[in-house]
Amino acid sequence: MKFSFKLLLTLYLLFCSWSVLSEQGKGTAEVVTKSFSLGNDGSSVTYTVAITPNRNRVIALENSSRHSDNPGKLIALFNVGMNQTSFDDIEPNKYGGFSIYSGCDTCGRFSTVIEYKIAYRNDKYLVAGYTLSEADRVEASFKICDVNLLTGAADITVNDESSRKKGDDRAFSLDELDSDYKPKVCLGM
Repeated sequence: MKFSFKLLLTLYLLFCSWSVLSEQGKGTAEVVTKSFSLGNDGSSVTYTVAITPNRNRVIALENSSRHSDNPGKLIALFNVGMNQTSFDDIEPNKYGGFSIYSGCDTCGRFSTVIEYKIAYRNDKYLVAGYTLSEADRVEASFKICDVNLLTGAADITVNDESSRKKGDDRAFSLDELDSDYKPKVCLGM
């Protein structure tokens, strides 16, 4: 039995937001679908972002170009926190992959922006990089943790001091991404 992309997304949304809907008694999900090109090889990705009533985002990715033997193949379905940054939910990056953003860069005193860098390797999409940027507008301080999950190399910046560390976290499949993920090397900054 073959299920459609939108049917799977709808079922997942219902499953993820059932407890919220039952607690609040009502609620709807906002759904947006967009496409963008990757690289010069004609590849493209279509993504659907659904914002659940509890303000989380469920993102479904569909890729037809790289998987020509199975057009419309669902690449990944995952849940990440709300995006209230100046970036789109998903944007192509200069490495031929794309980045997924979450956080809030204009929410009061504190600003947090998370960028998950996605790469295509060995016929699958991987979370290949992670950047956490935090700022305190009152104290005029900032922290950045930029991790290359392909190599484990991490650049940590706290205010004006930078250091390079080696982390244990490595790239993982995009469908394993969730909003609680944070590389261990970023925990102590």
